[in-house]
Formats: sequence, structure tokens, C-alpha cells
Amino acid sequence: MEKYLSMDELNDVFRQLGSQYKIMAPAYEHFGGRFAHTDNLLYQEVRSAEQIVWKKKSHFSPKEVVLPITETLFYFNGDELRESRIDPRPTLLFLRSCDIHALERLDHMYLKNGGNADYYYEMKRKNSNSFCSNVAQVLRTVSVSQWVPTKPIITMPQFDLVMMAFIFKSTIIA
Repeated sequence: MEKYLSMDELNDVFRQLGSQYKIMAPAYEHFGGRFAHTDNLLYQEVRSAEQIVWKKKSHFSPKEVVLPITETLFYFNGDELRESRIDPRPTLLFLRSCDIHALERLDHMYLKNGGNADYYYEMKRKNSNSFCSNVAQVLRTVSVSQWVPTKPIITMPQFDLVMMAFIFKSTIIA
């Protein structure tokens, strides 16, 4: 089933989902880059579709959404060991197809390798849904079906939804 949404309609969907879900996608962290006055492109929580960067590759892996570099797992108080609280909201991850394949490899490594599944990783992955987001550049003189790579994407079983951002270019082919 195909459904085409305008940017305003997609923002309405994000607004409705934002109260129940944590929406993570590649977005700019302004002035967060390595050098002065540069932006950093990383996976972070977004509130609207305009915040998502569709055309560029992020500077950091989406793995950091599932396994953050700095996160407290346990608290030690004398003789007591207490587990830290995790955000109870489910996470919606907007990933590119190559990132979904990378998470599939991580799933194998943390959940199936060695006979014992990693408890923390399993908890985080059960609480997340993967959305495949791709960009298709479409020339107005060429049909859309020639530019959208549906065959290899649709047959992948690891995501819940495919989102395509179409960028239309008006060009005259002589």
C-alpha cells in the first residue's frame, strides 16, 4: 500500500507520534561540529520532518541510539546494585537501508552469538522500530519507477515502514 504525504501532513503525523514515541533520525546539531561554527550531523530526537536530513550521511553511526557511548547502566550503593531506568517510550528509528543491515549484524552479535543474549541490548532493541528512509532524485522527464529502488528494499524483513523523500529536478535533456 502506498501513501503520499505532504510535508505538512508528515509533520502532523510526527506531532501525533511525538507524545507516545521517541523519534530518532539524522539531524543537525548546530555548532556541535569538530571545528568552530560547524554543524554536526548525528542521530538525535526530532520533532518535525523538516529537521530530518535526507540527503547526507550522518557523521556518527545510528548504533549510538541503541548503545550510547555514555549511559549509566547500574548504580552501586554500598551493598545494593540497582539498574538504571530506561525511557519507557518506544523508539522510532529512521535509518538508511545500509544502517538497517548494520543493526542486523549487531543483533546477531549481541543476541545470537555465544548462546547468551545481552540483556541490556535486547531490552533496547525490543523497544525500537526501524523505518527505512531513502531519497530518490526524480527528473520530471523520467518516470518515478525508474528512479526508486523498490526491489531490494521491500524484500528486507528487518524494518516496519519504508519512507521515500522525492526531490524533483526540472531539467531539459537535449
